[in-house]
Amino acid sequence: MVKNKKAGKLKEALGILLVFFAAVAVVSGVLLLSKCEKGQDPHEGSTSLSTVTDEETGIVYKECSGGYGAVVTDKLYLECQDSKDESKTLQFYEINRENPEEFIALKNGNEYLLYRAETVKAPNIREFAPVSAKLFMGTSNYPIDYFYSSEVASDNSETEDGSVYVEMIEETLKSEKTSTATGEWNEKECYVIWLCSEEYEGLFYKVDFKVDINGAEYLYDRVTDKLFKAPKELVARILGA
Repeated sequence: MVKNKKAGKLKEALGILLVFFAAVAVVSGVLLLSKCEKGQDPHEGSTSLSTVTDEETGIVYKECSGGYGAVVTDKLYLECQDSKDESKTLQFYEINRENPEEFIALKNGNEYLLYRAETVKAPNIREFAPVSAKLFMGTSNYPIDYFYSSEVASDNSETEDGSVYVEMIEETLKSEKTSTATGEWNEKECYVIWLCSEEYEGLFYKVDFKVDINGAEYLYDRVTDKLFKAPKELVARILGA
């Protein structure tokens, strides 16, 4: 009789323990699921002038020229206090198709500024090797024309091969034949070109198509801060002349 009572108490104790561990497992699962849904906390960082240091990895990032940009940003990657304004929090995001240990993007209003690890070189036009491009009117966020790569065009019979225009832009920027505007800029004739690359899929290289008040057309390389005379064929494509 005593043995039965002891056995009953042991079973009861084991039952309580099983219920306890089951509850712990459920709570842990919920917390883990919640964490997965929210994503991991961003890395902590610190800033100094135009650099930011990832305190978790030790990587130092440097601000890139305004001629580079991120095509599509992803989740928040690094967050830190602005050394110039302690009331301001700086948020750096991952870039789709790019390694965050090489490139990240700082949210700046409705735009993003590109930062690169100091061990990573910012690509020049040769290294960037553009294969396609998007054309924007002024400050619009919606492209008005596309210059597709020959590969994309060959896969879609309804898509025009725009690689010839991309090559024109690339060769112009690679040349040493810089130019000077003949007068003030005509603000009504201002376009922005995003060159896109296979090597740097998540980035774009920005070039301005500008016309001065005398009707002369130019390409302005925002990365190198150089001005070039625009090829006539490209002018005809953009302005419809």
